[in-house]
Amino acid sequence: MAEHELDASLLPHGLRLFVEIMGLDDAVNALSEEQGNLFFIPDKPTPNHEFCKRFSVDMARALSHHAGSTYQIPKLDKIMIQLRNIKLREEFKQGASVQDLVRRYKLTRQMINLIVTSEANGAPILVGDAHKQMELKL
Repeated sequence: MAEHELDASLLPHGLRLFVEIMGLDDAVNALSEEQGNLFFIPDKPTPNHEFCKRFSVDMARALSHHAGSTYQIPKLDKIMIQLRNIKLREEFKQGASVQDLVRRYKLTRQMINLIVTSEANGAPILVGDAHKQMELKL
């Protein structure tokens, strides 16, 4: 995956912790299986504890500072959207047309244009007048 390109600062705090502590690939794998589930977070985590077996002792320690005794595993959608957008931008830079991206990603032209023109580093990719909307006269 594009771990070096993922901007963890754009993720909700809970997801950010998982990515920072476990790494992107391990976090995605673990979260995809456990998202939405409720786990007990021990005060003194051990490798034999159910949460630690799945997510690691380090993750349990980090969450014990931010969560109560139970913790609902966050959904993965914010990571997946960011990874989709990274891939979409790369395909656009490599020459894919906006219409090709609309078909492939099932998004509107407006959404594709927003994604490809809003680079994280602030340097937009110019796409011209891809689609103008008609003004309604009342």
